[in-house]
Amino acid sequence: MTDELANSTLDWIDPTSTSPRSNGAKDEYYTTQSPAYHVKNGPLDSVDETYRRTLASTYQTIRAAIMRYVAHDESAWTPEFEHYVRIRYAWTLGA
Repeated sequence: MTDELANSTLDWIDPTSTSPRSNGAKDEYYTTQSPAYHVKNGPLDSVDETYRRTLASTYQTIRAAIMRYVAHDESAWTPEFEHYVRIRYAWTLGA
């Protein structure tokens, strides 16, 4: 593990420090990213929680993209269509 990775990880979880360690990173770096975000300042999430959160946000992105095709008639987003999108979404993840 590099010093940069180690110090950035420590900065990510350190709730008491506001300035970055040498070769680390705090909000002043992360808020310049696209999209901007803040350090966690707490313990790392479990891999399962991170995976679930990523899948949920990815599904919402896919749903928003597909919604533009039915935006002219929102009633077209039926439970059957939702089921199709979820099946398609699962297939996309497995590819």
